[in-house]
Amino acid sequence: MVQSKAWLRWGLLIIAAVALLIIGGCRAGNTTADVGVIDISKIVAKSSKAQAYQQQLVDKLEELETRLEEETADLDEEEAQQKQKEIYSEYLTLKQELEGKLENEINEALKKVVDKRNLDLVLYRESVRYGGVDITDSIIEELD
Repeated sequence: MVQSKAWLRWGLLIIAAVALLIIGGCRAGNTTADVGVIDISKIVAKSSKAQAYQQQLVDKLEELETRLEEETADLDEEEAQQKQKEIYSEYLTLKQELEGKLENEINEALKKVVDKRNLDLVLYRESVRYGGVDITDSIIEELD
């Protein structure tokens, strides 16, 4: 029994040593990662493409509000509410479409910037307290 405990200790010691060597070898190749950070709020606020989509949405909303007033003038309350739901649904569809387009275009710009700068990881600015390279302006340039 004493002899089996000794073998068990040696076995565990050897396993621990091998694990340390493996972990040490993995970390030896690249000790730092190049991390980029992006500020989506800034991209939406400063990108001319995002602003164009926003203006398109505002114009559509104004058009739909005018249409709603015209089409509900002679309707009873229930029919007017139904028409309002239809028009709101049309607005939401356009909003989702434009948001999807912008998201895809931001992702394409992000891929280009990541490739140019050889970044390993990109995080949202809101999630990072310290560090990282801010690539927001580069993404805005790539978008516009």
